[in-house]
Amino acid sequence: MRIFILLTSLCISSIATAQNTTDLNNFFNQLSTERHYKIKRIEEKKIEIDTFELIFLDKEHIKKYISDDDIEYFRKQIMTPGDTLWQKSELKDFKLLNKKTIKRISHRTMKRMRIFPKSNFYYSFSAPIFSLSGEYALIEERFHCGLMCAEFSLSIYRKDPYTKEWKKFIAVFSASS
Repeated sequence: MRIFILLTSLCISSIATAQNTTDLNNFFNQLSTERHYKIKRIEEKKIEIDTFELIFLDKEHIKKYISDDDIEYFRKQIMTPGDTLWQKSELKDFKLLNKKTIKRISHRTMKRMRIFPKSNFYYSFSAPIFSLSGEYALIEERFHCGLMCAEFSLSIYRKDPYTKEWKKFIAVFSASS
């Protein structure tokens, strides 16, 4: 009995991971359509959602739409982080920026120089954390636009049941400078 339960949970876990990995490129392409600056470059290092940020999930305006079971499922996934780096196979439509390139961007921005044509803008993301049903995804995102310019948000996206496209549903927390 124990072996069966263990094998079942391992299979479910690997299916969910494989499905999410396959859909990541499409997920980020859909997120890009809602932005003023299209997502082209993503920092290779994934953002780790801090456990402190979980307090924002307990707000009434969130619980109106997201079930307690989904919030608990979000928590469990945050407490069990996966890979820390994006793989090119996951985000094939985007340029992944390593630590050395990020450092060059910062250094050149201070001198008002560009590394890329037109801009040094780039994004950083956490891995999306999906609800039990797969209808919602929690993600932390950062937009880096210069030395004193950045935006940060922890948002919940919802998959439209008809078009199957992801749209920002709730900004759990956001800030900019």
